Amino acid sequence: MLILLCVIMVVLLLLGFPMMVPLAVGTLFMMFTDMTFFGPDQAVSWMVNGVGSWVLAAVPMFIFAADILTKGHT
Repeated sequence: MLILLCVIMVVLLLLGFPMMVPLAVGTLFMMFTDMTFFGPDQAVSWMVNGVGSWVLAAVPMFIFAADILTKGHT
């Protein structure tokens, strides 16, 4: 299955698709063909629980840093 996933992703990249398309197609392909370990509801639960407080605090700080950098003059 892993080889098939890699082939699909490489073919889509060689056809000129943006990077997000092969990643999304490969992920969806594996989710719908190899559901032996967990279901989509479990995957969503892991993603939601994986976002911790440090990640949520870092996003506004990056935006603030970008704002400072764009307003600075050299």
